[in-house]
Amino acid sequence: SPNAASLLLAALRESLLARVEAETAVVLRFQRYFAFNYYTRLYFVIYTTLFDEVCYTALFPCVAWTMSPIAGVHLGFFVALSFYAGSSLKDLLHLPRPPVPPVFRPATHLDLEFGCPSTHAMNAVLIPAALTLFYVRPHSLAELFTVSPLSSLLVVLALVWLAANVSLSRVVLGFHTPTDIWAGLALALVLLGVSVYFDLAAQLAHCLVHVRSLLVPAGVILAGVLMLVVYPLRGMNNPAFVDLIGVVCASAGYFLLLWALGVRDEHVPFADAFTSSSLSALSLWQRAQLGAARTVVGVVVLLLGKSLSRYLSTRALTLLLWLVIPAQRLSVAQRESVALFGSKCVAYLTLGLLTHLCNHSLFEMIHL
Repeated sequence: SPNAASLLLAALRESLLARVEAETAVVLRFQRYFAFNYYTRLYFVIYTTLFDEVCYTALFPCVAWTMSPIAGVHLGFFVALSFYAGSSLKDLLHLPRPPVPPVFRPATHLDLEFGCPSTHAMNAVLIPAALTLFYVRPHSLAELFTVSPLSSLLVVLALVWLAANVSLSRVVLGFHTPTDIWAGLALALVLLGVSVYFDLAAQLAHCLVHVRSLLVPAGVILAGVLMLVVYPLRGMNNPAFVDLIGVVCASAGYFLLLWALGVRDEHVPFADAFTSSSLSALSLWQRAQLGAARTVVGVVVLLLGKSLSRYLSTRALTLLLWLVIPAQRLSVAQRESVALFGSKCVAYLTLGLLTHLCNHSLFEMIHL
């Protein structure tokens, strides 16, 4: 029942809150050893930056342009899943980050967000796993370890090393307590296990590429709307909700245009694990150059398209609100909030649409 769920959530929050307060001393101990040395702090800043929102938002189109449009589907699915699950749980538990002071934290803009679980820890597991699973998708993991045990072991060790260092960086830099990290890793492993068991990302990719029913785009739109409507703490003053809008709308825009236009995987530099029918004569270095050129051109197109769509949609929505809704019913602040929400949705939908449009048409037009 709702009352039982509320009581359970409150009891869980009290238990975790006590751990957060007790683990402040642990965070300070880590900082004493690592955070006040320039080189170790720089080392952990690099790791934590790898999974900031800006970096994995930029990674999404680059993967679609250089690896495969289907790899973009896998990445978009796992990032949206991770961000929604992690941010929702944060806003349900309302657990604070380690207090400043006594904890040192290089960036204070995250103080508006709650702490548990760590979405950086979740993404450090799910994003590399999404790309790895895409490349090994024709084989079972057991088969890979049998055929190439050393290579498979090295890949696993590299993924564990990456997740461990990203997770540790969040404690060293004062963003999270160890409990936040363990909660994020546990939730990521649960989501990864469920996704792999039911093959959810591959099923989504199959529907987008091969199923011509209108139920597919309708399902994508419905899922995106539900993720935003059912979110526990909606509002443009909540940074986690604002970031979620970007992730959901960019993924939805990409999925919708991919369904509408289809896939041209043979034109991608690193499609199908470094083999490609139309680019088979190119060396690895030539493919890397082609991928870099695509990335530069594509990023310019995305930045221009996003900025223009946000500017135009803000002006259009503001004008529409003044024309349709009387001034007595909506204050100026409410109108600005609605226009900001709508323009962000439009801007990130445009970003997703342009990501696949570049892959499908633009790069071929300019011979990239």
